[in-house]
Amino acid sequence: LSAEGTPTVYPMAGDAAALGGASIEVLSPTNELLATDDENECSIVLRVTYGDTRFLLMADAQEKAEASLLASGRDLHADVIKVGHHGSDQSTSPMLLSAVGARWAAISCGYSDDDNYPDKDTLRSLEAAGVTTMRTDKDGTIVFSSDGKDITCRALGADVTAAGYVLDSKKGIFHLTTCTELPKRKRRVFYSNREDAIAAGGVPCDICNP
Repeated sequence: LSAEGTPTVYPMAGDAAALGGASIEVLSPTNELLATDDENECSIVLRVTYGDTRFLLMADAQEKAEASLLASGRDLHADVIKVGHHGSDQSTSPMLLSAVGARWAAISCGYSDDDNYPDKDTLRSLEAAGVTTMRTDKDGTIVFSSDGKDITCRALGADVTAAGYVLDSKKGIFHLTTCTELPKRKRRVFYSNREDAIAAGGVPCDICNP
């Protein structure tokens, strides 16, 4: 960024900006959260308001940031919540969901991995709160549109073939990105097409049959 001469700002709770007819509020981080040196808890949490509709974008925020938001007394209501940290077990508490009162939730998560995102308890909390939950691993690209009064949602669908292939650098086996037997992150090598994975010495997985 410095080499390109791109200005860099560090938004803090209380900052605000405008985007066309929408307003953007920065709800987090606070100085107290920054002092924890926890990268996830220092996430930039935004609430976007357009007309009568609101979107709460939680980035990778988890329990400390959520507790800070709840203690702040700020109005957290939103129609759509982008769930924090891919739906981890330390995010999206029932208390937060109660304060937000969202009708929709979006979880940005990928293929199956050792981190088990999203967490089953988080999904249960969303279900118990009556929230309609969309997931990028199952629904593909998720598009929310607002006219200032109503919100519509459409999912473009998860395309397994477009997602590419994952080669296990240790075992030499390659998988679909949705395989339940993916290697640990540090051993993953990605290829956009099957031929490249084979040319690299990869052998197809017996489980997902890429």
